[in-house]
Amino acid sequence: MWAPQPEPTIMSLSSSPINEASHLFPMVASNKVAQSPEEIENLKQAIFVAETVLQQAVSLLDNHLTSDDQLTVHSQYLPGSTIDQTSGKHLRHANDHYELLIQCISSPPPHILNYDTRIRNTPMETSISAARDAILATIRKLREQVPKVDWNAPMTLHAITPFVQSFETSFGRELWFASLHCIHHWSMVRVIAGEMVNTSSMQCRDTPDRFSCTEGCTFRRFRIRSFDTRPSRSTRVSTLGKGENMILPPLNMMEPIAGEQKKRVCYFFDSDIGGFHYGPGHPMKPTRIRMCHSLVMNYGLYKKMEIFRAKPATKREMTQFHSDDYVEFLGRISPSNMNSFLREQHKYNVGDDCPVFDGLFDYCSISAGGSMEGAARLSRDKCDIAVNWAGGLHHAKKSEASGFCYVNDIVLGILELLRYHNRVLYIDIDVHHGDGVEEAFYTTDRVMTVSFHKYGEYFPGTGELRDVGVMKGKYYALNFPLRDGISDENYKSVFEPVIRQVMESYDPSAIVLQCGTDSLSGDKLGCLNLSMRGHANCVKFVKSFNKPLLLLGGGGYTMRNVSRAWAYETGLAAGMELGPGQFSHMRLTLEIPVNEYYEYFGPDYQLDVKSSNADDLNTPAYLNRVKRIVMENLRHMGGPPSVQMSDVPSLPIDAAMDDPNEDEDLIPPDTRRPRRLLDSRRQNDGELSDSDDEGEGGRRNHAKHKDPDSTETVTPSRKKFGGAGIGIMSTSAAPTHGAGPSGHTTVARILSNGTPAAAAGTDSPAMDVDSDKKSDSNGTGEASEPMAVDTPSTT
Repeated sequence: MWAPQPEPTIMSLSSSPINEASHLFPMVASNKVAQSPEEIENLKQAIFVAETVLQQAVSLLDNHLTSDDQLTVHSQYLPGSTIDQTSGKHLRHANDHYELLIQCISSPPPHILNYDTRIRNTPMETSISAARDAILATIRKLREQVPKVDWNAPMTLHAITPFVQSFETSFGRELWFASLHCIHHWSMVRVIAGEMVNTSSMQCRDTPDRFSCTEGCTFRRFRIRSFDTRPSRSTRVSTLGKGENMILPPLNMMEPIAGEQKKRVCYFFDSDIGGFHYGPGHPMKPTRIRMCHSLVMNYGLYKKMEIFRAKPATKREMTQFHSDDYVEFLGRISPSNMNSFLREQHKYNVGDDCPVFDGLFDYCSISAGGSMEGAARLSRDKCDIAVNWAGGLHHAKKSEASGFCYVNDIVLGILELLRYHNRVLYIDIDVHHGDGVEEAFYTTDRVMTVSFHKYGEYFPGTGELRDVGVMKGKYYALNFPLRDGISDENYKSVFEPVIRQVMESYDPSAIVLQCGTDSLSGDKLGCLNLSMRGHANCVKFVKSFNKPLLLLGGGGYTMRNVSRAWAYETGLAAGMELGPGQFSHMRLTLEIPVNEYYEYFGPDYQLDVKSSNADDLNTPAYLNRVKRIVMENLRHMGGPPSVQMSDVPSLPIDAAMDDPNEDEDLIPPDTRRPRRLLDSRRQNDGELSDSDDEGEGGRRNHAKHKDPDSTETVTPSRKKFGGAGIGIMSTSAAPTHGAGPSGHTTVARILSNGTPAAAAGTDSPAMDVDSDKKSDSNGTGEASEPMAVDTPSTT
């Protein structure tokens, strides 16, 4: 009597799919007659591959297809073939290959295999439950019948192509073919079924489009077209064009955040950014911006915001903050002539951590252009939130490169905001102190800088609790020094109350948020322990104040985590939750959509960065004492400063902002694309060379970003980033804000309420507020309980 068999265990899709050819090559049948132990092992591996591929189909039916109608919808975009373009027929067609192969090998020899003898119009083509049962039945047959089969069992394959043909093959070869063939058709199922879902789409998580089946069929991906011309200051990306330009947003991968007011978001991206390369072994990799953009597009976020390619900043625009000779130097130097600029390189701190590379000035122009135009659009009420992940280079000084930064796009963006806004708040959540921005606005009350950063024997060595500004800027610089390993909960416990009090006391009319992701857990150069959602909570909280908001990038040296975090935060800016989280209500998946960098997100292929079990050295007592001092300093501020308004001076960017022909859809379709832009998708071979080492983190206190085993001598007084970590600043290199007095003068000259003056140095010792100790600038010494900064000695 027949007894029902238990269902096979369904493998979770979180496991790595079998989609690499290297997993399959060992399974090709040999010509030997005898079956060796190696061939027996090959058969076991082939069965495992077949089961895994079929289990992926079951998971697809269980987790991604929600209606039987998705099995019968006809594709509007995929080209026709001998298979009617419905998801159900693709499922049946692929499953038939296994059924026919098992049926053939189970019959007495000779084994004649004909894949054309399929039974069409079966229930599995129209019913999810029937399809699931049929595939589970095939898995059971694989487990019960195939292990008894000879790997080299000869078979004769008959086919009509359109002539009747036959050739000799083997069971092992055909089993391998059937598995690879399924990968192709599962991709088709996801794409076709997603066409009837306007708010969600196929993600093809485990059936990558890079695979093509042995019949010569190639899975075709749909992309939004990239724009290649710049008729005005910026160009907006077209949304949806014809079928060949369509990108399908993910199925059950994002949803609107409930209760949020819809924001107008401008997102800036220049495809040229990924073509720049700092050099071999350098931790800063501009390709991370392109990786983030790939996720943003494949999640379908382009439908929720306007996408622009900003015009690169000009030398004239850069000199609003930077000195003329420094900008001229950046425009002239290149790897081919750098030996002629040795004196200038030393003068401007270019070399080592800030190397000379091909296209250096263009790279700086793209970064600064996006931030300046984002600020300009905010000021002119063309958007509520502007996003430029290529910006956020907060270490650059008026006449000096520093910390991988050459041009301070943040200062340039804030100066643009100040043309229309009385007060601007700058918030920095990078692991490193935003010294370049603080120094630029250290003497003015029109910009308040707030930085949460690691302090103590850590680059750049600035950002002490006592650094609060001077002259009119006194108490308008706020620093919250942190220790290693801070958790999401502790970070939130200090970030939200401090920022809330800053908003009440300062009442800014615009906010700039630098979202450096080197504060994430596992960053190559970082030492904090934030998860992706802990980091993104800062974006969510700042956004809740409903002020014009400029979101910028910054640090971040584990590329796959950088792109994950910024893509997720782009979604938050657009009011969309990507994947399951505290703001989602639907059953969303963590799995990322297929994109051109898909393989770099393994082994989990998920949109998530988790905290580690690293020790949190930020004790409650330490955080409470620092927070108390910070709050006391805010009370000394005494309320928002008043600003006398005047006519806004005209700049070239104004004409560009008023250009009505900024939309790519208005460009004549026969416009010739510049050769430079046709080549803009170049990828430097070295950008992804060390991706296998990503995620290790925790390696710090090396003198340079180069090989930590190098014997090269480093001058102790120079402040440098570390190789896999951070360089230690010597006692003789105590940071002072007097390093760039001319920078303050430049900014103050532009501000209507600023006072040109050199910044005073900070001579007072640093504090350890977690105990009764305090240290000098290098962290040594003894002292008493810290107190609020309210005496002249602190400045």
